[in-house]
Amino acid sequence: MTMLIELISKGIEDYGFRQVLLWSPDDLSSLYNLSDAEINLLKGSIHAELLKLPNPVEPEQREKYIQFFTDLVS
Repeated sequence: MTMLIELISKGIEDYGFRQVLLWSPDDLSSLYNLSDAEINLLKGSIHAELLKLPNPVEPEQREKYIQFFTDLVS
């Protein structure tokens, strides 16, 4: 799940990458060796929460959101 958290963190910081997380999670599977469980998380609860993020996520808010997603994945 470490790779998944790294990808989500990148999506929080980079809106363009967030779009890949939201709309092309299957493409990430082969690139980052994500498990079926991780892909299902991206398509389910993580997808719903990523849609709620502000655009952009301000630098001072990023750690808060990264921690939120870390807790959600765990």
